[in-house]
Amino acid sequence: MRILLCLKNNGLMTSRELAKTLFIKPNTIRKMLQHLRRLGLVEVVWTPSKNS
Repeated sequence: MRILLCLKNNGLMTSRELAKTLFIKPNTIRKMLQHLRRLGLVEVVWTPSKNS
């Protein structure tokens, strides 16, 4: 729920930015986003990292 509220209030964010904002590990954020995407609550756009 915190992810949905954060995205609603702050607009688009990367999973890393969400993790820093919510103080949650990036891998946990990715798993949560995948679950929310399956439920149809968020639209997730996967793009390659700039560091790769």
